[in-house]
Amino acid sequence: MDPRSIFLLAALIGGAVLPVQVALNSLLKIYVGQPMQVTFISYLAGTFASLSICFLAQYPLPALT
Repeated sequence: MDPRSIFLLAALIGGAVLPVQVALNSLLKIYVGQPMQVTFISYLAGTFASLSICFLAQYPLPALT
């Protein structure tokens, strides 16, 4: 697959998922009540998702030197 096609596909998927995230954040605000707590939960979920992708893709850890 052409690298340009991969980037276009990633942009398309990212744009399609954005309204879903907005809807989930709105529902989460109803249950949690505080906007800052919703922000924290959203970033925490994104961090866990990113770490999971890196773990599953078996990216090496960066060097500490």
